[in-house]
Amino acid sequence: MPPDRDIERDKAETRWLILDRNRPPYTGGVNWLGHGTQGGRDAAIDYLLLDGATMDQLLRERGTEASVRSHFQSLKTLHDLPVTRGQDGKYRFDRKHLVLPDAPDGSSLVRGSATPEEETGTPFDQIWKELQVGLVRQPRCPEHPEFPCVHTLSEGVRNDVLAVGEDGVRLRSHRSENERLIPVRCLRTWWTHLVRHGKASLVPGAPGNPDRQNSKVVGAIWVRCLPNRVRSVGPDRIVLAPVRPLDDPLPEEVTESAGLVEGAVRTVMVNAYERSPVARRRCVAHYGPVCVVCGFDFAAVYGPLAAGYTHVHHLKPLSEVGAAYEIDPVADLRPVCPNCHAVIHLGGGCRSIEEVRRLLGSTGKPR
Repeated sequence: MPPDRDIERDKAETRWLILDRNRPPYTGGVNWLGHGTQGGRDAAIDYLLLDGATMDQLLRERGTEASVRSHFQSLKTLHDLPVTRGQDGKYRFDRKHLVLPDAPDGSSLVRGSATPEEETGTPFDQIWKELQVGLVRQPRCPEHPEFPCVHTLSEGVRNDVLAVGEDGVRLRSHRSENERLIPVRCLRTWWTHLVRHGKASLVPGAPGNPDRQNSKVVGAIWVRCLPNRVRSVGPDRIVLAPVRPLDDPLPEEVTESAGLVEGAVRTVMVNAYERSPVARRRCVAHYGPVCVVCGFDFAAVYGPLAAGYTHVHHLKPLSEVGAAYEIDPVADLRPVCPNCHAVIHLGGGCRSIEEVRRLLGSTGKPR
């Protein structure tokens, strides 16, 4: 092991690989931890530990359990990457140590299982879409007016946004003229950290800093491009902001504090389902914040400030709602824009999604 091994970088790259759903399989050679120079057995074990492996699977790479556990000890000592055994009997890199959330069943997080969207109600894919919109809407500098520009928080260093694509964000610093790629997996690591802790340091190597390589510019990307989700607290710290668009009561809807008359109880009960922050988050996490009637997307029209905003509509007729009714946010709710929501309930009724689509189509207006 080289004496100048960057342990924090090893840990950051391990986080990225755990969360990267498009990670290619190990095919030989030296891996991200510098293993694989002597036949690739240690490197192969490292890859197995990203998703979890039984001892039998690990023994295929190293013949004895003592040898496997010796490698575990090396990972902990030389890379600060302890290995734990989950409830499913599989060995993995310790997710808590890497500041990654646990899966709902108590075992360590694996690819494709619950991630921060369980807590925020917003899938990272949606966050990434919002970031892309925010990046291309950034102001442009006089020196390079053809590119949007992101300013770092503390030093004000300007960075041209050269490209935003599937692989991430390509930037060019005005100060050094150097280009760099901020991969999507890096942004996912930051989002995971923010959701779990509510804050992050922008000081490389400091406690609470998830990635020492790109801290300043990534912090600026979050704050500049998603101001409704992430805010700065001084020049070197960012915090997760409350997601107001999905939680605020809708101004035109009845609230529990409003005066009630006999016969209105059921109307208010269904209205409460539509206003429930938990139900609303789960509905939007499943369908996205785009109106299922007309396709309207607040973020596409108004930018990052309105990203994620939508109404949700309760599908069940009042006659089917009883005292023991329990709402299913995916089966019973749909995201709709305020205009379509108003038409659904126009005149005090409750039109179906299909009926309002037909009304919209009959005017000849594009959907």
